[in-house]
This record gives sequence, structure tokens and C-alpha cells, in this order.
Amino acid sequence: MSNNNDKSLLWLTEYWFFPSTVEVISQRLCNWIKITYKRMKEMEEIVKLLDEYLEYVKHEVSGDRITIWVKSTKKEVTCPYCGKPSKKVHSRYERSFQDLPIQGKKTTIVVIRRKMFCEDKECKKKTFAEPLDFVEPRFKRTKMWEKRYLKY
Repeated sequence: MSNNNDKSLLWLTEYWFFPSTVEVISQRLCNWIKITYKRMKEMEEIVKLLDEYLEYVKHEVSGDRITIWVKSTKKEVTCPYCGKPSKKVHSRYERSFQDLPIQGKKTTIVVIRRKMFCEDKECKKKTFAEPLDFVEPRFKRTKMWEKRYLKY
């Protein structure tokens, strides 16, 4: 029985080290990396349209929906209650928003949002959520979506 395994391993070894196979695999891998890098750069450009302080994390295309995960790159966040800047992170959580369609697909932006400690001892709030410029507080759609689809 071990003789059969040895033969299949020998065949596999010969197959994988056959020069043309290695070249094909190498070429496909390089093409995949180039395409992935290009898509990542395109997504970064889309994310920067929302807010210059957002960083692209990843994306997923599923059926008629595109989901894009982003996070903030701000080093400190201003408390909306007292106005004092804070660098102390309490926790992180995800919040999703509907954005304008991309190539006819519904687009959801998922923000990995930080909850911050207020560093002002006199502030009435001990923690606050990182404010987002591209969406109104407690809204589920981006300002661009609201502007395009809702007529006031």
C-alpha cells in the first residue's frame, strides 16, 4: 500500500516541478496579484470619495450586492460633547450604511467604528462613538445616497 503512495507522490513531484507547469503557475499567480492589487487600488479610490480619513480593509461581491469594509485612520477624535480630542479607544464595532450603487449592484459600506473614552474629566459623557462625516448621526444611508435619491 505504501508503494502506491510513493508512486503518486513521485508523479506529483514530477508534475509540479515540470518547468512549463511552474511557469504557467507562476504567470497565473502574477496575473492574480496584479488584478487583486488593481481592484484594491480602485476600492481605495472609492472609499476616499466618502471620507479622506477612511482606509479600505476588504470587499466582497455576492449576487447583486457589494460590501466594502473600511476603518478610520484618524489618530485622535474630538468628543462631540465637550470638544476635547481623545486618543483612547474604548472598543470597536461594525456599523453598515447603504451607499450609491456600483455597476448596478447595491453597495453597503461597513465601518469598523471606534468607541472612544473622553479624556476630559468634566465632560458629561465618558464614552462617545467616532463621528463620521459622510453620514448623518443615526442614519442608515450615506449623504451621497440621500442627496441622489431623496428630494427634499
